[in-house]
Amino acid sequence: MKFGKHFKWFYFDGEAFRDLNEIADSDEEDGFIVSDEKILGKTLFEASTSRQGSRGWGGLYLATPEGTLRIGEPSDFPKFMELFSPQIISAELCGEIERLLRWKDSIKDLIPSGVRIRLPETSSDLFNKPTDYLAKIVNFKEIGRKRSITQMSKLLHQAFVLFKIPKVMWGAEIINKDVFLEQEMKCRIKNLDLMMPLSWAAPTMKVKYDNNIYSIWHEASVPYPLNAEDKRKTVRIARSGSEIYSTMKSNTTRRFDIVVQKRDRESLFSKKPKYREVEKMNSEEFFGLPNVYFEDIVGKIDLLIECKEQAFEKWEQNIDEQVIDYFKTYKPTKMSLISAFPVPDHVVSKLKKEGIETVAPFGLDETQWNQEDKFRSLIEAI
Repeated sequence: MKFGKHFKWFYFDGEAFRDLNEIADSDEEDGFIVSDEKILGKTLFEASTSRQGSRGWGGLYLATPEGTLRIGEPSDFPKFMELFSPQIISAELCGEIERLLRWKDSIKDLIPSGVRIRLPETSSDLFNKPTDYLAKIVNFKEIGRKRSITQMSKLLHQAFVLFKIPKVMWGAEIINKDVFLEQEMKCRIKNLDLMMPLSWAAPTMKVKYDNNIYSIWHEASVPYPLNAEDKRKTVRIARSGSEIYSTMKSNTTRRFDIVVQKRDRESLFSKKPKYREVEKMNSEEFFGLPNVYFEDIVGKIDLLIECKEQAFEKWEQNIDEQVIDYFKTYKPTKMSLISAFPVPDHVVSKLKKEGIETVAPFGLDETQWNQEDKFRSLIEAI
């Protein structure tokens, strides 16, 4: 029986899944061959990914004389996944994925009936079909596996905080029935999108509470100010137009975890740039647009939330260069650091002196009731 090289195949030996390549009889340019007597009647698992690795596809098959026959999905995914450990994925990684699955179920419990959560392509596998997520993981090298777990942990903690907002506001109602966790960051002006991809789309979620509308953005991309000399230096050093745009992008955008505005808004910004206006600009005006849109948003955020899903030691260096810098630079009415793990008292005091409230521990494994009260008071204060 022949199997293509563009897919990973595993066979169940009665105790665990193992790489089918281990029992291959021969290799060919476009695949490998396993003799029928070695696999007939055995359960096989096929794992493939998209070229960029953003999506995965996993399927169970039975090896028959006529070829492979798809036989459906495992009924108990955690137990099924353990059959790949530790020979294919480590026991530690297996435990991490099981944790993500628990978190996912907790988030689903927070979503009201009738509200649909729309996820980025890279994370929809975990929510909708875990076998596809497993297929993606087994195709990654170790560094890719760790990166995927880290990214998923971050997204799930942010989603938890996001859906906790209407939950802690007793009687609040989510107005929009589709909640898109992937923000549109294009205004459809090519060079401007390359240099300054911002969150031009409508809010991720709108919440009605006590006759007020709260507009909420998840992972909002906003401009960061760049002084004139740095801007000129960037343009001078860059060797091509694309290099200018990519360098400017890294210097002039920041990504906020959650932004809350206490009013009915359709955009974070007063207006989108218009193609005809941008086309008429000289280079100085064009490269000055990040500062123009920075001025459009500074001081106009009611509540800025920075989420931390890892233990304090992992992000301690972000206190000054990220958390405090965001507060001083963008001047939101209120700002909160929400951590899934405890934060040292001296750090909480330091942030409070700056005007930043800490809500911790506040995560999917531990959320103390008094922290929910603190979060509610923070929202009601804007």
